[in-house]
Amino acid sequence: MDTAAEGNPIQDALHIYNVADVSDKHKPSSVKIGWSVDHSKAALLINDYPHAIFDFTAKQGYCRTGFPPQSDNGWSERGHEWDDSALELFA
Repeated sequence: MDTAAEGNPIQDALHIYNVADVSDKHKPSSVKIGWSVDHSKAALLINDYPHAIFDFTAKQGYCRTGFPPQSDNGWSERGHEWDDSALELFA
């Protein structure tokens, strides 16, 4: 979100999951957001499993569902498809 942006301040968004598809939704989950040392990347972990990553410097988001499609605002120009190499951003 860019609060200085004209019009829609939301720059990018990622779909995480459909509740109907979660087999163990009756069990509590642990949700964590991890940041890179330089604070330019964030990862969403649910039960210690990475579901989404944002690289704010590269303006690229990754998620397991690959949704939504790319928008034409300069963010996630390669789409949102998951790429295991994005985990290396935190190594």
